[in-house]
Amino acid sequence: MQIVLVPSGTAFSCESDETILAAAKRQAINLASACENGTCGACKAEVVSGAIIHDERASALTRTDLALCKALLCCAYARSDLTIKATEVALRSDQPAATVPARVLRLQRLSPSVVGLTLRFPPGMAPAFRPGQFVGIEWQGRLRSFSIANAARGDGTIDLHIGRVQNGQFTNHVFETLSEGAILRLAGPFGEFGIADAQRPMLFVAGGTGIAPIIGMLQALAPSAPRQPIRLYWGCRNSREFYTSAQIDDIAADFADFRCVQVVSDDDAQWRGRSGFVHDIVRSDVPDLCQFDVYACGNPLLVRAMEDVAIDGGVPPARFFADSFNLVPPPAAADPIPSRGATA
Repeated sequence: MQIVLVPSGTAFSCESDETILAAAKRQAINLASACENGTCGACKAEVVSGAIIHDERASALTRTDLALCKALLCCAYARSDLTIKATEVALRSDQPAATVPARVLRLQRLSPSVVGLTLRFPPGMAPAFRPGQFVGIEWQGRLRSFSIANAARGDGTIDLHIGRVQNGQFTNHVFETLSEGAILRLAGPFGEFGIADAQRPMLFVAGGTGIAPIIGMLQALAPSAPRQPIRLYWGCRNSREFYTSAQIDDIAADFADFRCVQVVSDDDAQWRGRSGFVHDIVRSDVPDLCQFDVYACGNPLLVRAMEDVAIDGGVPPARFFADSFNLVPPPAAADPIPSRGATA
């Protein structure tokens, strides 16, 4: 099969048993990618014409993506000649992803299961990112991916929220041995998640550390003092996990019409707020969602459930935006780089 990229016009061949991303790399064509196992969405591209299939790893692909003819090139296979709207990057595909050093400027326990890192880069080497994107931390030959939890700063530092994963080698290192002053190596930024239209009403839904990119997006909106309705629903297992509530309150002061609803899913005798699954609370509170752009971030089950709520509530597919990530890698073990927070 022949693959043509637009707008560049670059063309390459693809065998029926190789992914489109693998075919491009085989021919020294470098397309945007990160985890390479279907979870991060960095390789998402639009299929302009032609037929494809995906394998079972495509967890970052939502119903909305399918309606918009999106594909995850790392787990998509051509079934005809294709025209694809995709991003080419300057790095040759036979080179490893470029990484830069970052020093741990601050390390603090934000909750029993979340550590916050503030990273500083050498002069001129800070990543130019859009709020909502993520970076990959190189660890034992693999990238562990985490969302950037702030808007751009003058000093170039970034914040990351690292949630502890059971038996996770990297997260155990962060919680038990990593210290301030240590040097990490980062790749990125990656991902398409971010504010699509800063003038529209917005509803954000986060699960656990899925709040991280949303904090960055809200910080980026705050200087313009938005007046449209902005709603934030944040679900955690227990009340101790609402680790950035004070920061949200500070951000809220810059918005004319902002409301945050925190939801606990497990039994918590200390909790006096809303309980249940966060997507069910959204459905109950805002049955008519059609006025909002909806942004969801968290594990794939939450994202898919929230997508159903959004579409049932009248949100057009093009106004639903999501970033999903797995706590464990999918069962297929052929790919060298696990998803963000993976245990491998």
